[in-house]
Amino acid sequence: MFENQQILILEQSTTSLLVCLCSTFSSCYSNDVKRLKIEYFLSDPAKPLHKCDIFGSKKAGERLYSMLKLGSSVSWQEALKVATGESKLNASAFLEYFKPINDWLTMENKKTKEKIGWVDDGAHLCVK
Repeated sequence: MFENQQILILEQSTTSLLVCLCSTFSSCYSNDVKRLKIEYFLSDPAKPLHKCDIFGSKKAGERLYSMLKLGSSVSWQEALKVATGESKLNASAFLEYFKPINDWLTMENKKTKEKIGWVDDGAHLCVK
């Protein structure tokens, strides 16, 4: 089920199985941040990022090709700089991409007076 992933089983009982996908989750998250940053620079700046489509764009294809042809000969930071002009990673494109759903959730939570957050009782931590 979790092929090629590191899984750390921390607690197992008849009623619960606590599985922490620590390295897998963080690498998936950082890959999404990188992907959206690249999409941001390849897409049309006049459109919202969540509605952009680079299909058929010669300019986007050339920029993407210039990054991909490097393969593993350079670090991901250097490849990112080729595609975007920046080597530093930040979450600005990620936040822009998810802004519509975040705005909607914020509005819905206000309407329903939903309580946001959780109580940290220490019972669900991966490491105690």
